[in-house]
Amino acid sequence: MAETGLKRSPFGVGEARFEMIINNRGVYVDKTGLIHDLISSYWQGAPYFLSRPRRFGKTLLLDTIKCVFQGKRELFSGLEIERRAGFNWDAFPVIHISLNNTTPEQDLFEPTLLDEVKTVALKNGVVLDSVTSSSAIANLIVRLSLDHKSSWKKQGKDPRLLDNGNVVLLIDEYDYPLISNIGNPQKQEKIRLALRNFFSSIKRSLENLRFTFITGVTKFRQVSLFSSMNTIEDISLDEHFSTICGFTKLEIETSFSRFLSQTLSDLKSKSEVDKHADIDSLVDQVMKWYDGYSWDGKSKVLNPLSVLKFFRKKKFSNYWYQTGSSLLTSRVANNTADYFKIFSKDLEFSGTFPEMDLNNLNDTILLMQAGYLTIDSVTSLGSRDIFNLTIPSYEIMDSIRLEILADFFVPPNIPSPDNYLNRKCLQFLNAFSSRNEGKCEFFLSAILAGIIQRGPGSPKIQENQHFQDDQENQDNHEGENEKYQQATTTEFLFRTILQLLIEFGNQLVIPESFSDIGRSDLAVQSSNGWVAIEIKHENADSTHEKSHVSLNKGDIVLGRRSEYVNGRLEKMINQAFIQIVQKNYAKKYLADGFDVYAAAVAVYGTSEVMVRFRKVVWEGSRKINIAVE
Repeated sequence: MAETGLKRSPFGVGEARFEMIINNRGVYVDKTGLIHDLISSYWQGAPYFLSRPRRFGKTLLLDTIKCVFQGKRELFSGLEIERRAGFNWDAFPVIHISLNNTTPEQDLFEPTLLDEVKTVALKNGVVLDSVTSSSAIANLIVRLSLDHKSSWKKQGKDPRLLDNGNVVLLIDEYDYPLISNIGNPQKQEKIRLALRNFFSSIKRSLENLRFTFITGVTKFRQVSLFSSMNTIEDISLDEHFSTICGFTKLEIETSFSRFLSQTLSDLKSKSEVDKHADIDSLVDQVMKWYDGYSWDGKSKVLNPLSVLKFFRKKKFSNYWYQTGSSLLTSRVANNTADYFKIFSKDLEFSGTFPEMDLNNLNDTILLMQAGYLTIDSVTSLGSRDIFNLTIPSYEIMDSIRLEILADFFVPPNIPSPDNYLNRKCLQFLNAFSSRNEGKCEFFLSAILAGIIQRGPGSPKIQENQHFQDDQENQDNHEGENEKYQQATTTEFLFRTILQLLIEFGNQLVIPESFSDIGRSDLAVQSSNGWVAIEIKHENADSTHEKSHVSLNKGDIVLGRRSEYVNGRLEKMINQAFIQIVQKNYAKKYLADGFDVYAAAVAVYGTSEVMVRFRKVVWEGSRKINIAVE
């Protein structure tokens, strides 16, 4: 891996100009061998397409390719492409357009796209008087091609070398204006029409294009890029180019070796790592936080922007969430069930990199392409590949927790939901670890309020295999199916959000912790032992529906419960404790010498929560029981 002299930081964080990185003696992770392979294998009329999440190095990749085609060989001294024999360093005109520079509003997109093309034209010495972006891009390609051929001829070069075109076209984040308007079909339609005309115009100019490379997050079939350019070469899942964006572990260890040493020393001085920690253990932590992305199920890469921010700030933190948009929240705002599909072990897609219909988006695929999910493994069934998906890293899992908890738990108009969550999470964990039943009830009532306010009947959790209860429980409730499914839906949501809240505080949580004869809802390792949690939920009797709780998400007001409601809650508490004892949920932790507590949580109807803690003790040498207080 090539490493130039060091100045400032690894390179200006977010810096996407290759020439600036080299001239400022920053660190450039050498991807030019793969760029050489891209260019060498290109054939005219088949543009390349690459999908990667935002903030993953696509812009720097295109800028590096631009410098290659501009013939700036001196910038590549010592890099892999410069060592490849026989590479053609002739200069060609380059059109480099970024749709990030457009305004994604229906009446402003086309004018700003036209402005972007005209700005690029001026950089190439061409003044355009076109009135649409589609005519502007076509005119620019023709003008640059003619001017370059004339210059080529004057230099006495063989014109046959230009038979395969002589203009390079690089388009970055083509789908930015569409993704910015997910959920707003009216805005999307006008933008889609403008993009369709734009790419149709490019298709008619392919004979003048020597090399075309387009990047984005996803593939929308209605913008003409993938429907009319039927020869487009999608390298998104190509094993050979799987590491063309992002950093591999080897690249971290070699290109950033000095920064690893500096960061380790700084973290030790702040007591944020063990004083005996070495470079290998630091790399392991970096991998845990930011590694895990894969587009072939084999090679893995780290999120580049997060890694660079880590080296700059010398602190492990969730930089992905801080710099990104909440796509998860925006996609599933009206469908609670889809929130939790992301935790499923059975997420997959098959075939090639999926195209999507703007009017019928597949949330699983969109979340994969946006970076919430990645390819974990690939299973081949004859000529067909099955891509199994997973959450890539601790950083992304933390981002998912943040988005879900903010939507269920944080009141509207809070300017900094992550700070609010940090504060509330700390308060809850203090109450939980001290077994303060009243304060725990207060916080868990807030969770229930968030669930109910999203619509208690709307999520059809039972339709998803991931959320099915075991058959024994379903059989026990035969004849009360609808009522049972509604209860288990609320119980599942409550349990999952409680788990996310505890995990948000960096506590170890084991969902569905198995004993020899059953499984508890949650097992939590606290500073003073383990807590086995069992949750019971019961739908309210309509004659006793009136609540003593005022439901405002994040603002819970408690009053007096009726004797009937209190009795129902106490009955569920007793059932939970009996189940914890009879199913031996706490036995393995007690046998290992830990202090163990049972936490019974009862949820009645849409607003009532009761929490009780009891210590688990041995009764004789083999059995456990709840201690009498």
